[in-house]
Amino acid sequence: MGLGMLGSFGGRTFDTDIIRHDPIIFVHGAGQRAGNFISHYFYFLGKQYNAAELYATTYGDGGITPIKYKTLACDDVKQIHGLIQAVAAYTNRTINIIAFAEGVALARKAILAGTCVDTRESLGTALTNLVDTFISVAGVGYGKQGCNPQEGGCNLNNGMYCTSAFLVSITL
Repeated sequence: MGLGMLGSFGGRTFDTDIIRHDPIIFVHGAGQRAGNFISHYFYFLGKQYNAAELYATTYGDGGITPIKYKTLACDDVKQIHGLIQAVAAYTNRTINIIAFAEGVALARKAILAGTCVDTRESLGTALTNLVDTFISVAGVGYGKQGCNPQEGGCNLNNGMYCTSAFLVSITL
């Protein structure tokens, strides 16, 4: 997104950086961006992690779309799917993921792969072998309370409605 750490972060600072920990990928919720994890980034730096072990990217439009209209889009899943693959290849380690809110559902779909419900695109094979630990914080894994299916972000296909096709695809 061209916003520095607000849009994304991660990777070696120096060629000599050594990767000692399994890297962490942070996945933000709707209406947020990677920069929302800056305090987490600095927390882990204080715990002897380095920049080559901490990653995040901003999916979607970084909060421009109002949350009630933000869907669980295949493009967002593909971006997270690609980041998991890239970080695993770059670090030659399994990945830990900390996902927040709507990012939980997107990250789960990115890991489980299969077919996107909105575009019918194949995400390829599951990435479960690349992920060691998955932490869900305030996730919408089973839907969003008070979700009105008449609003875009709660539609019955790729919305956060409890029985949307997207959420069913990651909970079976």
